[in-house]
Amino acid sequence: NTMNVKLCANCNVLVRRSSSSLKNLLIKSSIHVKQLHITSHRMCESQVKVAEDPIPNTSKRERSLVSKSMKQLRILGSLSKFRLSSLVVLTSGAGYVAALPLLAVVDYSGMLAACIGTGLCAASASTFNQVIEVDRDRVMRRTQARPLPAKQISPEMASLWGAGTGVAGLGLLLAGTNPTTAALGLLNIGLYAGAYTYSKPHTELNTWIGSLVGAVPPVMGWAAATGGSMSELLSPTCVSLSLLLYLWQF
Repeated sequence: NTMNVKLCANCNVLVRRSSSSLKNLLIKSSIHVKQLHITSHRMCESQVKVAEDPIPNTSKRERSLVSKSMKQLRILGSLSKFRLSSLVVLTSGAGYVAALPLLAVVDYSGMLAACIGTGLCAASASTFNQVIEVDRDRVMRRTQARPLPAKQISPEMASLWGAGTGVAGLGLLLAGTNPTTAALGLLNIGLYAGAYTYSKPHTELNTWIGSLVGAVPPVMGWAAATGGSMSELLSPTCVSLSLLLYLWQF
């Protein structure tokens, strides 16, 4: 009996100790789970903050400056009619590529100068077109959101941008290609910003002038590749390219 009592007492002690150990283990586990939950919650909050702030290491002033710069780029891109100018660059490049079989050596720097210079000339012409047409754009629903009617940029700044892109484009064409290509670029700026723009309110023939503007860039690419001689400009391939672009616009 005495041994049974001692054995029961030892069992009770062992059970109490085991129960106490299990209780402590559960408490520690609960604390650990809570810590993990808090840590994961903080990580989620930090990820949300990073997502909301794409430039987390910059100050508010720097973020504001980046935002304003992006806005200005969008305005200048709209003034330049970026998509239309990109198409002009492609057609100029197509004219250059069409002349490659005639070349003994391909001048890639000349090709790049022709494409970029033509694009800058197109940006200049588009900008001056909008400067001239600002009053008409202001009363047309389709064009009211353009930068000048919406007063996102002043006419003076827009004119400065048009002059800058024009000078840069013509200078690049003159330095990187030949005088004939640069002259064609100047001609296209005058046709679009001058003859086409001013004839719009007066005659439907302005569409013919506008189509002529679209037919010149492939000739510029061809002239940049071949040297720009009159015989090359009147070659069947060059004339066909220009005529194809001209008719495609109707």
